[in-house]
Amino acid sequence: MDPYLEKILTRQIIRSLPSKQRDVYTYVTAKEERIAEKAIDKQGFLDLLTQQSIYKKAAKKYHMTEAQLHALLKQAELTILNRLHGLDAMWIDFTDNLKESQSKKLFYFSLRDIKNK
Repeated sequence: MDPYLEKILTRQIIRSLPSKQRDVYTYVTAKEERIAEKAIDKQGFLDLLTQQSIYKKAAKKYHMTEAQLHALLKQAELTILNRLHGLDAMWIDFTDNLKESQSKKLFYFSLRDIKNK
């Protein structure tokens, strides 16, 4: 699947998660992304995760234990992956079929849920 399309579909799937799961997932992933931007390498990322203890802070913010938080995040990731891999998506470029100026582009986008046929 095209990486840009995958990113769009992933955001849509995240929006469809149950509200608490969505809130916790987006909170934690936003914190992880900020840390990843600061980290020089993988070890630096892991060190910053430990130093900033984002999982402990997230668990406290959402009134959960760290084990409950990790279970919720794992379930959210599995849901996202299952839904994403259950989709058949493609772009078809129809620009050559335009009778107008070639400064425009025309694409057909097809999305099928192959798991729920």
